[in-house]
Amino acid sequence: MGLRFRKSVTIAPGVKLNFGKTGASISVGTKGLHANLHTSGKLTGTASLPGTGISYVKSTNVKKTAKNLKESREKKKAEKAEAKAAEEAAAAAEAEALAAEQAEAAALAAAAAAKTEEVPAAEEAPVGDAPVEERPADAEETGEAPVFHPAQLTDDALRGIHKSFDEPVDWLEFAGSETPPDAGFDPDIWAYYHAKAPAILEGDIDAYLEVIYEVAPLDDLLDYGGQFQFGTDRASLMEVEFAVNEETLETQRREKNVIQFYDLLQDYVCSTCIRAARDIFSLLPVADVVVHAVLAGDTVVSVRFDRETMDKIKFGFVDPSDVMERFQHSMDFQAGRGFAAVERIDTSL
Repeated sequence: MGLRFRKSVTIAPGVKLNFGKTGASISVGTKGLHANLHTSGKLTGTASLPGTGISYVKSTNVKKTAKNLKESREKKKAEKAEAKAAEEAAAAAEAEALAAEQAEAAALAAAAAAKTEEVPAAEEAPVGDAPVEERPADAEETGEAPVFHPAQLTDDALRGIHKSFDEPVDWLEFAGSETPPDAGFDPDIWAYYHAKAPAILEGDIDAYLEVIYEVAPLDDLLDYGGQFQFGTDRASLMEVEFAVNEETLETQRREKNVIQFYDLLQDYVCSTCIRAARDIFSLLPVADVVVHAVLAGDTVVSVRFDRETMDKIKFGFVDPSDVMERFQHSMDFQAGRGFAAVERIDTSL
């Protein structure tokens, strides 16, 4: 690998202008608390306790490159347009069905009135002559796709969040070459991982948090949980906290009895915990991931996942709540009552 040069120029107290191989950046702050703005548009904020190795970065919904962000916005815009078109089509179909239903009702009423005139008052029309109401066609029969919303997820989907996970990052492969092995890999993304690989492989905690901040591995879980936060004081472990999004289960809360709803809620929360751990294991070479689930301000699940045990589990065939029993965890759950607050696992042990 070629030599890399970097130069910093102090332009004011606490403000530095940095020049490097990949461009220039400006740093503001003091030791332990600073922000860096690169000409590429990347903004990184870091808080640390000098001399302790403890650093912290709060994750936000930021994409790793402006190009990816633009594509994501365009994709969301297209999806929104498609959803709106589907809603309009569904509304039009509903209005058309209502009009047809009203016309049919009017015709039946007219026919009933005519039949009443024909039948003597002392007689009753045979039961067999009563009109049979036809069942309205559902979305599958009409070919109209319903508009997706997290609250419309099936029970199986809510219990199966953990079954998928991000593709593992091979940091040794990225470290070994400045260019991708084939044209199927985005060269800009490859260059990013190649630049980060040495620090990641050395166990640099700041690099861990920067990669989480920039790659945002848990952004696809924001429909299930929010306010993801990350922290660690050593290279072998990453700690994750998230707030459970109860709105996802609004439909199920209305349709199920108490026991059924809380059973689904438990699987949903545990499945999200597992998925968060799997994504962190895929991104970083850590041995343990500790996940805390917060519901209505209280920690209701705290679990320490270890990579060795995780690698042995066939997640396509397990119950997410039962998986907790294979790891050190804190969870107080009872059928019909739901979750109760628990103490968090002590990560210093």
